[in-house]
Amino acid sequence: MRQAFSLILTISLLILSGCVVVPPDKYANAEKNIKVDPKDRRNFKVKAKKAWQKPGIYLVKEAKIHIKAEGNWSPWPEIGLNCGPDGNESATFTGEAPWIPACALMARLGKTGRPFLVGSEIEFTAQDAGHLYFAINDPFNFLYNNTGALDVSITIDYPEKQ
Repeated sequence: MRQAFSLILTISLLILSGCVVVPPDKYANAEKNIKVDPKDRRNFKVKAKKAWQKPGIYLVKEAKIHIKAEGNWSPWPEIGLNCGPDGNESATFTGEAPWIPACALMARLGKTGRPFLVGSEIEFTAQDAGHLYFAINDPFNFLYNNTGALDVSITIDYPEKQ
């Protein structure tokens, strides 16, 4: 009993005097084990039948982005209207975003970001942070009859840490 009391008293004194045992850093120098490519490259499909699609890409402010898109999709397959990522300037309907050609690949940054034209290729620098969303520029109430998808590849060059 006396030994237990002595041990408790010793530990209490060590704690009160500021003598705390710090475990070693398990991850010290771990960054030397790997080489991380500062560029993030991804490939995914954007379907014509779906509204805003989030492929899991989160951009940070000042990231430099390069997007390429290929393929064909149709907002109106019944009349044979097919288009690529640049859309159809002569379409007689306007899409979800009237300032972007109908049927074109568009994107937005964040849930409430203003849509912008991606087309077949674009490069830009993110002015804000947020998830990147993609969609066909077709009125979202009429996506049910759309067909096809575009193959999209994106390369992100993240800014260096300050």
